[in-house]
Amino acid sequence: MCKIVDTIRDRPLLRVSLSLLVVTAVTVGVVLWPSKLPGPEPAADAPDFNSDDYGTSPDARSDDLAADLKLMWQTARGASTPQAIHAAERVFATVKLVGLTRQEVKDRIGDAKAFTDSQYNFPFYPTTGPVLVYRFDNGAWGGGQYNVRFDPDDRVIRVQYLMIE
Repeated sequence: MCKIVDTIRDRPLLRVSLSLLVVTAVTVGVVLWPSKLPGPEPAADAPDFNSDDYGTSPDARSDDLAADLKLMWQTARGASTPQAIHAAERVFATVKLVGLTRQEVKDRIGDAKAFTDSQYNFPFYPTTGPVLVYRFDNGAWGGGQYNVRFDPDDRVIRVQYLMIE
């Protein structure tokens, strides 16, 4: 061991090379190590909300999806009822849409253009690209807009929740 240490001490270029090797190894280890730590995996049926969405993501899951799917289209005086807004939050927090086609989304949760007679049947927030907009709004205290975004193959890549206040 002493012979190795003496060799390193006597050769400055070797010392620098070994120092760089150690620094590189430590840096790579620090960068990669956290990704290898054990931890909970995201649930397979977790909702598809990104942290950069406006507002808060709904977190109340539906206990009776069939009832909530029906209730979320309820309107009174041309606007979503409070019960409908809360049911929509539960539906979108429960139903996994990423990977589905546009038609599969409509089959699973309904077509916003066909299922509601709300006067707020248009986007509150502007949208771009291929998107289905689901807006549940009572005009008084708000609600939510769900942008179901599609890739070029017409498959859902993201469900964006935007709070309407």
